[in-house]
Formats: sequence, structure tokens, C-alpha cells
Amino acid sequence: MRPTFVIIGAQKAGSTFVQRALQDHPQVFLPPGERRFFEDPFFSNGGLADLDSTFQAAGAFAARGFKCADYLSEELVPKRLAQHLPEAQLFAVLRHPVRRAVSAYYHFIKRGALPVVHHEEGLRHILDGTWANRYPMVDSILPYGLYGLHLSRYFEHFEPSRLRVLLFEDLMRDKSATMEEIYRDLNVDDQFQSTNLSRRSQAVNYSLPRLRLLQFRKPLCFRWASGRSDAEVPLGAMSTAVWYATEAIDRYALAKWFGNPPPQLSEELHTQLISYYEEDRRLLERLLERDLQEWFLDAGRVASVT
Repeated sequence: MRPTFVIIGAQKAGSTFVQRALQDHPQVFLPPGERRFFEDPFFSNGGLADLDSTFQAAGAFAARGFKCADYLSEELVPKRLAQHLPEAQLFAVLRHPVRRAVSAYYHFIKRGALPVVHHEEGLRHILDGTWANRYPMVDSILPYGLYGLHLSRYFEHFEPSRLRVLLFEDLMRDKSATMEEIYRDLNVDDQFQSTNLSRRSQAVNYSLPRLRLLQFRKPLCFRWASGRSDAEVPLGAMSTAVWYATEAIDRYALAKWFGNPPPQLSEELHTQLISYYEEDRRLLERLLERDLQEWFLDAGRVASVT
């Protein structure tokens, strides 16, 4: 059996929340984690066989799907999904692009792809190109938020009815109502109440002292390779064990000592980032037929990222 839906992203925008709110629904089959079947190099290395293997026993479920938050921005994925899953319902969750970029910046520091540098310095290096090609994923952090560009590729291959686009801000405002809409799209019981609605998914570590202390695990947990949007684990199960052990130390010890203050953007940097996304915002508004200016009304003020 092939999947009936795919959560295509966006990265650091709430897709994991939607995934977890679907996983405990009794009529839905959705494996944990990211499933990169249609992304290079996985697609050419047996991605479709892995897909069929994953879903071969899922026929009893009314809805069957998976998540990969990088799919939204991967140029080749829309055509592949349309070719192999033409009837699938797609879900995209979009977050204010500046807040998403800052969240992604700290996420990749934690994942060992960027140096532990304050966002005021690091994001300026990314904006002016001085970090280009120096670190894994550095050239993707800002383009990930070009939602209009990415969605336009999907609309070339899928009818609008096949792609539900959610805004993170709407989702957080009324989680139950949003999940009811998703359940209806999937033709499952829309009155089901997920036990994960109050759970905060993928909380970002913004504390530079904590991130510096966690750097010792980098050679044990991460190995970044060209052509991949995720890190390989150099020591297999041992890498996984180190990761979860140090995450527990960070959560229950380091977080209490250092806290996790949300980063503040200077007015200058915030304005530069708003400007970076302005043209794409107009394209996104046309695609969604929705005024998104509320995302940009605070362009002249210091922004708090939560």
C-alpha cells in the first residue's frame, strides 16, 4: 500500500507538531521521524523500495502517511511525488520566515553544522555571503523560507485541493480546530482529540553557553556529507546513545543553570531579513490568496523570536 498523505514541511515551522498529533489517531499510520524516500541521494539508492517496505503492513489504516520537512524546498521532490503518489494529500506548515530562519540557525548549531556564533554575527555572515560554502547547510538557512518559490513548484504538479497550506501562527492559535481540518482532509474521525496537542515539539536551544558545552559530542554524533540535508551518524547506535544521553543532561541540568532566553534581533538585522523575504511574500500571497502583511508589520522594531 502506498501513502495517502505527506507532510512536506516547512522545516522548523511546526510540521513535527502535526506529525505527533496524527500519530496517536487510531485510523492513521504515520511512522516517526523524517522519511527521505524522494530526496537525493535516498531516492536513487532504493527510496521507492524503502517506501513500499515501510507501508506494506499499513493497509488496515484509513490514512497512511509520512513526514519530511525538507521536501518543501527540494526542487526535484514535487515532480517525484506527483509521479509516484499522484493522489496523495500534501500538508505544508509555514512559519514567519524570519523567526523560522533564526530557529533553523540555532538548530544547525546544535546539529554540528555551524559554529557557535551569536545570531547577530552569524546571520550577517549568511546574508553577505562570507560563510557561503564554508559550513554544511549554511546556504540553505535563508532560502528554506522562500515559501512562494517552493510552493509554486508544487502547484505545477498538484491541484490546489491536493495541498493544504497551514500557517504556524494559526495552528498555535487554535490547535484543535486546525487538527479537525486535517482529519477531515484525511477522511478520518475529526472529533478525535490527540494527547499531543499540549506537547511542545522540537524546542530550540538558543543558549550559546549550553551549545558550546555540547560541542564535545560533535565528532561522536555528526558527520556531514555533500549532497545530503542531514548528518550521518559516524558510530551507529553509539552515536544515537550519546545524542540522547547528552540531550538529557542538557534538558535536566544545563537548561536549569543557563536557561533558554529567546534571541532578540537588532532592528537593523531584522529589517535586512524582512527585506530578503519581501518579494517572495508577495508571490506567496498570490498563491494562497491571503494577505500576509501581518508577518511584516513589525519590520522596524526589535523582534523577539520564540
